[in-house]
Amino acid sequence: MHRLRPIKRTSPEAVWHVMPALVNGFYWTMTSDEQRCYSYYRFGVVPAFVGSFSSPLWENLVFQMSYAEPAVYHAVIGLSAVQRASEDHTPSTPKGNWNRFALEQLGRSFALLRRRSTSQDPQLPMVTLTCCLLFVALELLQGQYEVSFTHLRNGLDIIKRLKAHQQLVPGAFDKSPVEQCLVAAFAHMDNQVAYFRTGEPTLELDDWLEGYLANKVAFRSLGEVRQTLEPLLGTIVRFVTRSAMDTTSDHNSVLLPKQRHLMSQLNVFARLFDSFRKTSYATLNPFQQIGTDLLLLRQRTLFLTLETCLLPSDDLSSDKYNPQYKDIVSTAEILMRKTISDASLSVDIGLIPPLCLVALNCQDPTLRWRAIHAVRSWPYRDGPWDSCRLARITVETIKIHSYSRENWHENQDRPTLSPNGLLPRNNWVVISPDHRHGCIPYTVAGVRKFWWFSFHDEDLNSSTGLVLRDVTGWTPIIASGLDFRPPGHRSGDVENV
Repeated sequence: MHRLRPIKRTSPEAVWHVMPALVNGFYWTMTSDEQRCYSYYRFGVVPAFVGSFSSPLWENLVFQMSYAEPAVYHAVIGLSAVQRASEDHTPSTPKGNWNRFALEQLGRSFALLRRRSTSQDPQLPMVTLTCCLLFVALELLQGQYEVSFTHLRNGLDIIKRLKAHQQLVPGAFDKSPVEQCLVAAFAHMDNQVAYFRTGEPTLELDDWLEGYLANKVAFRSLGEVRQTLEPLLGTIVRFVTRSAMDTTSDHNSVLLPKQRHLMSQLNVFARLFDSFRKTSYATLNPFQQIGTDLLLLRQRTLFLTLETCLLPSDDLSSDKYNPQYKDIVSTAEILMRKTISDASLSVDIGLIPPLCLVALNCQDPTLRWRAIHAVRSWPYRDGPWDSCRLARITVETIKIHSYSRENWHENQDRPTLSPNGLLPRNNWVVISPDHRHGCIPYTVAGVRKFWWFSFHDEDLNSSTGLVLRDVTGWTPIIASGLDFRPPGHRSGDVENV
């Protein structure tokens, strides 16, 4: 059994050459709490963040910058303290102590950044972006989605202004003042949160994506595979989210051509990746093999997501995809047995999104519950993908399906009153600021309804009388494309609109 802890690697790209005055020690005195947190960050947080992929960012760049940049240093200490608070259950160290310490460190980092905000220091964009990424991770650990997404948007805006994102597409490299590994981390996080927020991506890459695989002959490393998949993954995720949210488009004229184009690009990637695995898999170390398996799982998930995203939620023909759903669950279960994470947050490609796809979309009850049990047994976060919270949401979607079919004749034409604070066409699952309640929009034969539920009481939901009236300030969690037809209707009788 292997921990998600990579073997020490050295590579030319893993060293940040921008910083001119790096020293072997800190320029300032560390307190005992800071020393403990920094050590914990180095030996606990980073290995979990890196997972099964080599990361010049987390293994080298952040460390080097934290030695010379106090703002980065305090952000690192704050993140480590929050991580310790989430894992330290010893009575002698109350959780609140670590959180208060983290808040203090976060404030010091903010103050240092504000002090330099008008500086012409060429290092400032790198310092700001590194702190911003650490803030994103810190807030995700605390479940503060909106705050985390705000930090992410701020960082993405800086990258866009500097045009640093153009280096993400192979063959479209442009010299940038920002390290490629840092830009890639922001782009990956942006892709992770695409299911959790509305709006177009901040980093527009479509102009560079056209034909970017055309001249690719072979992959030379796992890192190259990962780099090549990322922009395609982002485009597919946003297409799938749009298809779940778009209630007006004509699928045949608007969405189907784009679906076919993305499927073609994904097929090209799959052929190259298959060749890489056949020639290189046996030569990879165990951690790299796990990384390869994770990428393969994500590739298969993308194929299945693309194929099914335009189908109604209860399309009878979707049963033909059950073997693919089963393969995803089985592969994820195998990888779970191979990997153990010491930290509750991973910022790399993980297992929760593929399992949630099965739990939310598969029509086979056995496979859905198997996926839900797998998610529940994996008490971690893949970026914003919180396993505990999403497992609960998937269970509620099963209840919605059952309740809608059982009570069809009773309330078939009765729409649910839209809560205050929700836009007319907003189809996002939202949760309350105190994380106690959730609301899932869905439709039954075109009639819009809302399912209320409690995160603290599994028996408290719309079927037992729970009704709330205001979702102002609630956080969007994931797009809801739940659209059910009347019982007995054949596939195609009612379109997913």
